Amino acid sequence: MRKLLTLYLFLFAPIPLAAQLDSGTILGTVIDGSGAVVPGVKISVRNQGTSALSEAVTGSDGNFVIPVLPIGTYTLSATTRGFKTQVRPNLELRVSDRLRVTIPLEPGAVTETLCQEGANSAMLCGR
Repeated sequence: MRKLLTLYLFLFAPIPLAAQLDSGTILGTVIDGSGAVVPGVKISVRNQGTSALSEAVTGSDGNFVIPVLPIGTYTLSATTRGFKTQVRPNLELRVSDRLRVTIPLEPGAVTETLCQEGANSAMLCGR
């Protein structure tokens, strides 16, 4: 029995590990201007190379997690009623990354989009 278990572990244990080697996770928190968390925000991440789209919704704690994303460059957008859409282009996800982002939302109409390029700069992207 022991040899059978060892053989099983040798053959099948590496399979889940191999699937995780070329992926990463984008996670974070959405806050408003006062620093309070914002629940129910739709988070979309699009791979800029393949156009693959993954989505999540922030929980009651304002947090979201989008796991097992292929490595690459992503554009993240955060949308909810009563706030401007926030867009973060050029997020580089590398092997086994847990890329954490904090997304500050500004009050405004959903038709307004605020693009952020890097941590300290922002520009209005009109739609």
